[in-house]
Amino acid sequence: MAKVTYAGAATIKWSDSTVKQGRAYRYKVTAFGPILGVSESEYSTVGRVIVNDLTPPGDITFDADEDIRIVNGELFLDYIAPPDEDYIGVRVYLEDPGLATRHILLTTEFGLPNEPDQLSTRLPFAGRYWFRTIDAAGNVQPVGEGVSWDWDGKSRWLRAAQGI
Repeated sequence: MAKVTYAGAATIKWSDSTVKQGRAYRYKVTAFGPILGVSESEYSTVGRVIVNDLTPPGDITFDADEDIRIVNGELFLDYIAPPDEDYIGVRVYLEDPGLATRHILLTTEFGLPNEPDQLSTRLPFAGRYWFRTIDAAGNVQPVGEGVSWDWDGKSRWLRAAQGI
């Protein structure tokens, strides 16, 4: 629902009954003066609305043999963002070695859906690292979802986590 308030303190409401849950829509508004068709404002900038989005985007994809490099404890990752139209980025987490359900956020890389992208971050020590996507509505892949990779703290490469 869009709301517009003007100087007369009246609120104009408009609703769009054609929307579908989880889809993104773009709207812009204009205002008319007291004589319709004679005075009209410029259109607003486009606003984006995602309807009842409760689902985070899918996983990023990459080729572990080609797209992951570790140089002096710095991770360099080339990946493809998921095609979810409300995808805005990926977060890199370190799984707490004492409590697997706790993840420590290392960095967030923002990007566009279904596009090649890259990120880099310092890896503090050996462990399991998670790449969890986020969307414009604030949905983040939960702990245990996303793509995970293990690093032994020495080699130049990460390897697929066991049991994933």
